[in-house]
Amino acid sequence: YLAAMSRASDCPGEVSPHAAPEQQIVEHIAASDVLDVAAGLAEVPVDHLIEQGRELPLIGTLVSLGRIGYHVRDYLFTRKLVTFYRQLATTPERQRIAFVQRLRDDGDLNRAGESLLEVLDKATTAEKAHFVGQLYSYCIVSEVRWADCERMSEMITMAYLDDLRYFQRVRRDGIGETGDEVEHLLALGYLVREKKRFGNRIIEQVQPTLSTYGEHLSSAFAS
Repeated sequence: YLAAMSRASDCPGEVSPHAAPEQQIVEHIAASDVLDVAAGLAEVPVDHLIEQGRELPLIGTLVSLGRIGYHVRDYLFTRKLVTFYRQLATTPERQRIAFVQRLRDDGDLNRAGESLLEVLDKATTAEKAHFVGQLYSYCIVSEVRWADCERMSEMITMAYLDDLRYFQRVRRDGIGETGDEVEHLLALGYLVREKKRFGNRIIEQVQPTLSTYGEHLSSAFAS
């Protein structure tokens, strides 16, 4: 299977294998062959990816970073990278291409690549990379400003995994008034307690609601 995928990925579109890693990781978002490979490799053991997948553009990104090997960090990063790209597989190609082109036109391509590499590196599990992939897919389709996408990616890495799971499943009208998950999500900006003025008094609501970023993240995780 890996050999077949390698032959199918010999021509990775406009993504140069000599480009800097921070450029490649963003350019791959617009490459259908990379996303097809990522979707197909989701269940392939990572040791086989590393051993046999060096010719794939997806794994080639890691090779260019000098990170391929049998170290735990390499193993986990490879799984997170594949998980991230897998979430983009159903995002329309024209929208992915437009997203990358906007980054290029705005001079943000390398910065976005550096940020994404750092986010995936800091993500403690592949499940967090899954959430980051959902966010990027949502931002691409909804044309959310990349600076906001970057901020929300950082919010994902800073949250406890159990808090992210709580946030994903909780109904908007069912958010608890307090509790560990709620307090952590409030501190990270997912939730907010609105303040209302009554005459000269300002009263903070007890019941939290979604912040502006929380609205985006809730929509992204629901997709």
